[in-house]
Amino acid sequence: MAGYIVKAIEENYADTQKAFEPEDEQDIETVISCMNDRIRKFIFFKDRSVQEEIMNEVEGTQQMIKSITADILRVMEKRKFKNLRPLEEADFEEEWGKSSLRQILQDM
Repeated sequence: MAGYIVKAIEENYADTQKAFEPEDEQDIETVISCMNDRIRKFIFFKDRSVQEEIMNEVEGTQQMIKSITADILRVMEKRKFKNLRPLEEADFEEEWGKSSLRQILQDM
């Protein structure tokens, strides 16, 4: 038993300040700037679809929110798997992204 305690102390098992892996700017699945680009594309697609009367404002907004939320959830999962720091509201450039993240975190 004492051996386990010594090993735990040596390897600092109780460290609550978990270190995250550095960001990989080449990984388009997890990099924050690419996620923000995708969010902007969802917003553009919604605006264009409403403008061209492909769908109405309500349908377009619902589809956009669904797409943004799905993308954020996918990015969160991939970042967690790769031990990258969790997403924060400050990571988002668009208010739609920020509000989607707030809703996701509230639902968790």
